[in-house]
Amino acid sequence: MCGIAAVYNIKSDSSSQERTRSIINNMINTIEHRGPDDSGVFVNDAIGLGSRRLSILDVTELGHMPMIDDETGNCIVHNGEVYNYLELKKTLGLKSIISNTDTEIILKSYSKLGKSCVNKFNGMYAFAIWDQQNRKLFLARDRLGIKPLFYAKYKDKLYFSSEIKSILKAGIPFEPDMEIIYDYLVFGVYDHSEKTFFKNIKQVPAGYTLEINNNNFKLEKYWDLDPDLEIDINNKSNSGFDNSHITEKFLDLLSDSLQLRLRSDVPIAVHISGGLDSSVMLSGINSVLGGQKNLRAFSYYYGEDKYDEKTYAEEIIKKGNWEAEFYRFDAIDVPELTKKAMWFQEQPFPGIITLAKHKLISKSKDYGAKVILEGQGGDDIGAGYQYVFASHVLDLIESGNSDMAITELNNFGKINGYNAKENMGNFVNSLASYYNTGYSADGSSFLKHNCINTDFINEHKHDLSFPKPFKSHLLNMQYRDTRFTKLPRILRSCDRASMASSRELRVPFLDHRLVELMFFLPGGEKIKNGVQRVFMRDAIKNKFPKWVTSSPKKTVVDPQREWLRTDLSEWVSDILHSSSFNDLGILDINNVKEEYENYKNTTNPKNSFFLWQWINICIWYETFNNN
Repeated sequence: MCGIAAVYNIKSDSSSQERTRSIINNMINTIEHRGPDDSGVFVNDAIGLGSRRLSILDVTELGHMPMIDDETGNCIVHNGEVYNYLELKKTLGLKSIISNTDTEIILKSYSKLGKSCVNKFNGMYAFAIWDQQNRKLFLARDRLGIKPLFYAKYKDKLYFSSEIKSILKAGIPFEPDMEIIYDYLVFGVYDHSEKTFFKNIKQVPAGYTLEINNNNFKLEKYWDLDPDLEIDINNKSNSGFDNSHITEKFLDLLSDSLQLRLRSDVPIAVHISGGLDSSVMLSGINSVLGGQKNLRAFSYYYGEDKYDEKTYAEEIIKKGNWEAEFYRFDAIDVPELTKKAMWFQEQPFPGIITLAKHKLISKSKDYGAKVILEGQGGDDIGAGYQYVFASHVLDLIESGNSDMAITELNNFGKINGYNAKENMGNFVNSLASYYNTGYSADGSSFLKHNCINTDFINEHKHDLSFPKPFKSHLLNMQYRDTRFTKLPRILRSCDRASMASSRELRVPFLDHRLVELMFFLPGGEKIKNGVQRVFMRDAIKNKFPKWVTSSPKKTVVDPQREWLRTDLSEWVSDILHSSSFNDLGILDINNVKEEYENYKNTTNPKNSFFLWQWINICIWYETFNNN
């Protein structure tokens, strides 16, 4: 994993090479944290490429970037990993390979296959290749968007980088994008678009390539979750899927995914929680390696029983015959770490759970592991969030299975400890979260539109909708989460948290083969008898206690709601009364203060996201407007 940068001169001029070199150096030095092991720059009259390298595969100088193919003159900078590089070397018959890096395999694959090479890659990656013969720049981002890639056009140049601050360092002026801020405050979404919170700075979408030749700019999709593979509610598949071997197929793909992601020339760590994803991942690693071996395991906790998963995590670790280090995250950590994290996150980010991750990675760094495995993605592609349950029930009703729908709903309520009124309320709220944005994991609304400045709303008002390409409501809900709303912001926060400490974070559940399998399973294989992610629970039911395999997902996983009204109330008040907060001009200050007073006086507030929005947008503005 690394940090990359590129400058493409639309009006190429050999006299500008030194200026381009200076810009590239400034850009990559700004993201040194992404790659402290090595750096390099390549410049000619049309292009400048730069890299900061975090050495993972072949840590020798043979992995230096920018890397040039002596046979073609093509040059590459690359961030991430193509895990199946050894297999590609063999199957593609690639010759004259001098290093043991995936970067060289990408470069040679492009020379042989052109832009279609991306269809062969299994991994997380964002790379730029200067095609010397065709005088064009080719860029690609992995299918799920695990690795970032931003770009901006300014004057007669195009700028690309792994991080936004690197592009700002090139001289792009800071200007907030009010449309994206509107989406964040009014609809509660972010990381859902090519646009960013910075006007004129965009991201290459996940699963896309980009070609630039002279002034021609071609953005092209190469992967998506294809509606042609949809399996209907009656478990019939257009693709001939045999659902009798779901568990076996899932475990086989997970095993292969883990074997690929355990390839490394540096030590590896595993982050473990008390949830289902960690249990499945740990079980998979045990199957692949025969135990913990030389992997280190880490976790964090809050020191408050009603939020902590430490007891569960300890039990999972014990059952798997592992050992782990635990770090405590306290309210006192939040103020300073929020400001520090914003510099790395670059845009408003998920709540204090992101801060806890920053601290965990920073602490575990002391043990020397450069690579980390985590279990992100299981809920998104396996229908694990509570609010997606209603869309499954809707599928059953529309397919004529009303009795089954009622049974599923009743079982769901019993499993999650809801009485009849609570269960129906959750169902209605979850339906609202399907048809509208602005609802959290438990289906409750988290926005305060009365606190947004009326002039701001009137000036920037617009509608927002997301594609619904499938017949199934459940798949449409999952598609929105996976491609636009939930998973993109999780992946961005994880990338920045890990790279802030120069660590590479790998996500085995997001192997695209696993994603396609889990996403397109029939609804009845994901949710059955009120239980969500049935196929994953079945995969480990004989390896862990029943409370691990049958416990529903917690909707409140951290003490943010409580801390913001108690331990952190002075910090919050200082922000809401600050001149920076007032200078934003997008919130109604009096209504904000009134809402916060009401929040502090509420014993068990349902949601704190609106407060976190206000804190985030203020600290974001302070951080980048002042830099």
